[in-house]
Amino acid sequence: MGIEITAIDVRIEKFSLPAMAGAAAFLQRTGPLNAPLLGLYGLPAVGGALAAYNVLVEMPGTVTMTDINTMVQNVIDRLQFFRKFNKNRKMSRLNILDHGNENSMEIGGDTLDEKNIDRFSKVLSLLKGNFAQSGFVHLQNCEIGKNEKLLAAFARIVNVPVYAGTGYHHGVLRLNTGDYVRADPGGTISRDVGRP
Repeated sequence: MGIEITAIDVRIEKFSLPAMAGAAAFLQRTGPLNAPLLGLYGLPAVGGALAAYNVLVEMPGTVTMTDINTMVQNVIDRLQFFRKFNKNRKMSRLNILDHGNENSMEIGGDTLDEKNIDRFSKVLSLLKGNFAQSGFVHLQNCEIGKNEKLLAAFARIVNVPVYAGTGYHHGVLRLNTGDYVRADPGGTISRDVGRP
C-alpha cells in the first residue's frame, strides 16, 4: 500500500476564507472533541478555525510548502518518516494544492510555467523514484489542466503520470469544476479522464 502525501501552500491553508470555513466545519464535525482540540493548541473558541488548520496540516500525510524547494524537501522528509515504519513504502499519490490558471501554477512563492519548468527540473527530479509503480501526481490548481505542455513536462521530470483539472479548483472540497487531463511521462496526453 502506497503513501498519499498532500503539499499545501501555507498561504492557502492559513489565510483563505474557504480553508477557514473548512477548518470550522471540521471542528463542528468533531463535536465533543472541540474542547480538547482547542485546549491542545491553547486556543480559545474564537481560534477554532486556526486550531483545525493545525490539526489538518499536522496530519501525517500533509506537508506545507513555501516554494518548490520546500515542497520537494518536505515531501521527501515525510516519506522518510513513513519509511521508518516500513522501508519499502513509496508514494502512491502526491497532491499539490496551490493557485493556478491556464498559463501557470504556483508552488508556494514560485510560479511554474512551460517556459521555466526546466529551471526547476533538478529539484523536481528529486521526487523521481519515490513513487510506487502506479503512483501519480495530482495538481490541484485552478485551470492548470488546460496547459498540456506544462503537464507533460512535469510528468517527464518526475517520471509518473500527472493529473490536473481544467476548471476552478475548490481548495476545501478538493474538487475541480472542469474536466481532468492526464499527462504521461512519455508525453501522451489523455483528456476527459476521471478524477484521480
